Amino acid sequence: MKRTYSLLLFLFFALVSRGASSKEYELPTGKGPWCVVEKVEKKSVAEEIGIKPLDILLSINGKEIHTEKSLRNTFNSLETKLIEVNIVRGDTKLILKDSLKVNKLGITSVFIIRNRYLSTAEMKEDLDTLYYAINSIHPNPYARISRKKFNRSKNKLYEKIKDSLRVNDFWKLTTLTVAEIRDGHTWLKYPIGEWGYKALSGDSITFPLKLKFCKDKAYVAENFSNIRIETGSRLLSINNVPMEKMIKKLKEYVSGELYHFRLSVLERMFPQILHTVYQFEGPFNVEVELKDGEVRRFELKGINYYDYKTYSKTGINFNFNNLPEINAGILSFDCFWFEEKFDSLIEETFTEIKEKELNYLIIDIRENRGGASRIAEMLLNYLTDEPYRFFAGGKIKISRYTKERVNWIEDIKIDSVYTFESKPKAPPENPLRFKGKVYVLTSHCTFSTASGFAAVIKDYDIGTLVGEETGGLPSCYGDSYRLYLPNSKLGIFISWKYFIRPSGNPELINHGILPDIQVEMTPKIIQKGIDTVMEKVKNLIRKDLKESSNI
Repeated sequence: MKRTYSLLLFLFFALVSRGASSKEYELPTGKGPWCVVEKVEKKSVAEEIGIKPLDILLSINGKEIHTEKSLRNTFNSLETKLIEVNIVRGDTKLILKDSLKVNKLGITSVFIIRNRYLSTAEMKEDLDTLYYAINSIHPNPYARISRKKFNRSKNKLYEKIKDSLRVNDFWKLTTLTVAEIRDGHTWLKYPIGEWGYKALSGDSITFPLKLKFCKDKAYVAENFSNIRIETGSRLLSINNVPMEKMIKKLKEYVSGELYHFRLSVLERMFPQILHTVYQFEGPFNVEVELKDGEVRRFELKGINYYDYKTYSKTGINFNFNNLPEINAGILSFDCFWFEEKFDSLIEETFTEIKEKELNYLIIDIRENRGGASRIAEMLLNYLTDEPYRFFAGGKIKISRYTKERVNWIEDIKIDSVYTFESKPKAPPENPLRFKGKVYVLTSHCTFSTASGFAAVIKDYDIGTLVGEETGGLPSCYGDSYRLYLPNSKLGIFISWKYFIRPSGNPELINHGILPDIQVEMTPKIIQKGIDTVMEKVKNLIRKDLKESSNI
């Protein structure tokens, strides 16, 4: 089983390349989304035939490419050793041909559609598709909102569709209704059309401050502007919109069960959501309360998104640091994804842990939004030799969309719910298994499979949880099924399973995994710029070392 990683929220973060001059190409009109190449791998088919970053890939051997699935399937189903790719480069259309020498296309891409107008008929068709899919796929979309209230919101939305709207504006109306379901795995993907187009074209439209939200107040976590604003300063307004008002509005565009999780998503997605909802592109007029209490106004220039990404180190990171002074190691990573790479990195890490004879391991999943449970179990198998289960069981909603994914179930019936139970299993033998003390750091951002990992740690007493309540629930809906709305091409992700926490408690409770040692983030801590969670764990280890030495 797996829970679909909320990384899908953040695929956009990989789309920008340095050096793109403003408006150096135009996306084709008409159909979409279009496949824009971000990176080309060495010794791949793409490199062999001459594909370059920022090329727009129109078709492969005559078949148009509009989704990741069509890109993958078209390449994998080629019936000839010859490949012909139609692209747009700058303002020129090119045809690239070559014979296949390797079996991997080798590109990283993002799919973009311009912010075109939709007719009322197109939008209503999209809404029909959306609501039919939600009711067909989700085991219970009314777990947190009554059917009556949800239908009332749906009917109001249909009533608002009176004139043609741009895709962005259609998203702004529709995502509010989807977010009312309050399921972090059921959400309408952010439209990256105009935003992505301008970012790829090199426009400096990105808000240059990375923010941290605490009790509906905004604080500067990182400053990428050329204006000196200290980390920890409180941001009061942007373009005369008070931050409390802005946060209250923007968080309603975010799906999620828990308020603090929605704020954590808003922190990460703030530049894009700000642009989508408010159309702010810079310069940004901000009012800031500095750390000494003085209130000042500044005009901040927007920055290129690639620079924002580079400065803020946005992306997937896997790090292991050795702390010899306390005989400990710190392992941090942002997702349970990329199976082969993760497996290799974990093996290297625990080989080093064994060679250095470390007695303490700190696993930092505070920025981890999830992934596949089988990959989380790779790590768990290095931490315990006792039988465990990642889920106690759950329910699977079988629909016409998902039936192909459950061909292992006998006598499949559409619109039925299949109940399953999992038994604890002993992990395989592992010569690198860690025998020392384990501390796992969690935050409001910890979600999906990362929350599931925290639940296993807690329910089986494998380690000590330190930090904040997770953003994901102990038992929850998940494993999102993705489809695209026919006209807007917006992606919709819908939970089709319900997972029960390892302890076997099936209740849909309204809080995340609670840490054994709680360390809450406060405005004062943000302003001091101290990692109090990490310092708390280090002090616990120092205390343990001291007590051990006195025995």
